Amino acid sequence: MEFLKLCGLFSLIQFLRYFVMAGSAYLIFWKFKNPWTAQHRIQQRSFESKELLREFLYSVLSSIIFGAVLAFCFPNLENVLSLKSDRAYWVILLEVVALVWIHDTYFYWMHRFLHLPALFKWTHKVHHLSTNPSPFAALSFHPIEALLEIIWIWPLVYFFKFEMITWVIFGFVIIFINVLGHLNVELYSRRWKSNAILKFLNYSKDHNDHHKHFHGNYGLYFSIWDRWMKTYRAESYSTE
Repeated sequence: MEFLKLCGLFSLIQFLRYFVMAGSAYLIFWKFKNPWTAQHRIQQRSFESKELLREFLYSVLSSIIFGAVLAFCFPNLENVLSLKSDRAYWVILLEVVALVWIHDTYFYWMHRFLHLPALFKWTHKVHHLSTNPSPFAALSFHPIEALLEIIWIWPLVYFFKFEMITWVIFGFVIIFINVLGHLNVELYSRRWKSNAILKFLNYSKDHNDHHKHFHGNYGLYFSIWDRWMKTYRAESYSTE
């Protein structure tokens, strides 16, 4: 019974986090009339209702799968609801940074793995049905891919003692970056792309290019692994 309660709680949290972030992004950048937003859209065509519905329903299913895995990883409800920590703020920040780097590495290689022809057809193809992705595509995964997207945290929970507040903050970082990648609007300044450090961020246009061409730009937070592995599609910016 405790496990089922946790499944429901985590699934609800995952869904609400997704719905609020993706829904807000959709309203702000696609429904409200704004000249700046229109100018910075990557693909100009609007989203069809059936596309938005498909992305939303798959994201609901992903939220349920995420919730089940999280319930397995965090089986104590009392600990889940307690966000108090005796650790210094800078330690929490370092933990979040560590999780971002670990996740970016895992995501890059998992993502490339799913692009193998034999696997793509049965799993990742669902996500790539969104060739013109909307913010609602952030969690639009085949169930197997949804499991792969979340299962990486299990060994970290088992072997390391990250604080619960660290996981909560990290959870918001994940959905923010994921929605940003599927925003279909480039928010970052063009000047950043020539900066020695900021150029390593993963821009919305990078991931949008991946959705259009189905290869290259496999990273999530950064383009570092793509650049190291020669999979970065620099031609994404050839029209600017």
